[in-house]
Amino acid sequence: MARRAPPSGSLRRTRARPSARKAEASQTDAGAGDVRLGEDARVDEMYRRVSSLAEVPEGELRSFDLPGLRVAIAHIENELFVFGDECTHEGCSLAEGKLGEQEDTVVCPCHESEFDLATGEPVGGPAVDPVPVYTVRVTDEWIEVGPPSEGSW
Repeated sequence: MARRAPPSGSLRRTRARPSARKAEASQTDAGAGDVRLGEDARVDEMYRRVSSLAEVPEGELRSFDLPGLRVAIAHIENELFVFGDECTHEGCSLAEGKLGEQEDTVVCPCHESEFDLATGEPVGGPAVDPVPVYTVRVTDEWIEVGPPSEGSW
């Protein structure tokens, strides 16, 4: 499956292009003082600090807890994709799954439902409902997650 280009003139805020330089810091030694993650890590009204960029290596999936939800982050070809970690078919963790053959989808480990990383839409398997997709940005080597693409916190 080839990557799909967004419609002409559209701008999707579901991806962030991190810098090529990876952070060497962890949550505790980042040199950022008392960096807090999740609920207490609001960096502004819309975004929450989730992880250092170094904690989500290129080509990997990771899951993180936010207040009231769990998100998965995929780091693919120098882009970040953030989506709900729960498969809409049976609730399995998508971060425990694998990337699709073209690395533009995530495959659920339980029943192989497959979701488009950019849109959350199911593209294969038994799932029929999409997973939510969240906005994301990278600030000073920190991954910050914003509200769903079509909503607010």
